[in-house]
Amino acid sequence: MATHFDAIVVGSGIGGLSFALNLANRGHSVAIVTKKTSSESNTNWAQGGIACVTDQADDFQSHVQDTLTLAMVYVIWKWCVISLRPARLA
Repeated sequence: MATHFDAIVVGSGIGGLSFALNLANRGHSVAIVTKKTSSESNTNWAQGGIACVTDQADDFQSHVQDTLTLAMVYVIWKWCVISLRPARLA
C-alpha cells in the first residue's frame, strides 16, 4: 500500500471524485479520504442524484423515459402535498 501521494482529496462526492479522477488521469497518485464508504456521500443521497446509462442492457432512450416518468411522479406528489395540506397549515 502506498504511503506517499501527490494529492489527498477529502470527500467522495461528485466534486471530490471528479477532481481525483482528473488528477489521476494526469499521472498523479491520489488518495481519497471519506468518512464512511465512497457510496455514502451527499451526492449519492441527493434527491435528483447523478443519473446516466451505466449498463449495456440499458439504452439512452429508456434512460430518458425513466427520468421523465420519475420527474412527473415527483411533480404530481409535490402538487398533492401542497394542494391537499390541511387548511391550518396554509
